[in-house]
Amino acid sequence: MSNIHPSFKNEGFTLLEILIAVAIMATAFVILLSASGNSYLISARAERLTRAVALSREKMTELEINFTKDMAKNKFPDEDQEENGTFDPPFDDYRWSYTIKKVEIPIVSGGGGGGGGEKSGDSGESGQPDLAVIQDQMKVVTDEISKLTREVQLTVYWGDKNDPLEKQPHMTVTTHWVNLQ
Repeated sequence: MSNIHPSFKNEGFTLLEILIAVAIMATAFVILLSASGNSYLISARAERLTRAVALSREKMTELEINFTKDMAKNKFPDEDQEENGTFDPPFDDYRWSYTIKKVEIPIVSGGGGGGGGEKSGDSGESGQPDLAVIQDQMKVVTDEISKLTREVQLTVYWGDKNDPLEKQPHMTVTTHWVNLQ
């Protein structure tokens, strides 16, 4: 007769069950660690982008104040301008560049001139003005708008200063100034 009680069952874990459990836990740990690392990278990128937005607002405000001062002296930028630099410490790892340029508005041509060989300035049988007259008027209007409007494009860069600018992370803000005086 055996000393083992008939109702006693072996209730332990096998080595295979333990290895499967450890593998599942290791996989879950790696996934959580990876998600945590990605979360850190995303958070760091968001922080740098938020700082770049604040710095671009500061620089754009500075440019607008200078523009307002110049307008009070009846000075409006006639030539394209470009400038770049770095922000003051502790943000000296951020760089900026801006361009101010004249806005050129393209004129869409109707192709083929004024309806049916009419003289410029004449109205056809429908009473509509000649297309060439309209295009001439549009050219005058767009030229005036171009004289009075400047596009300001400010870019803030960060990252490795040794990389070319086009490879560095950056953000660009564009606005337009209009001379209404």
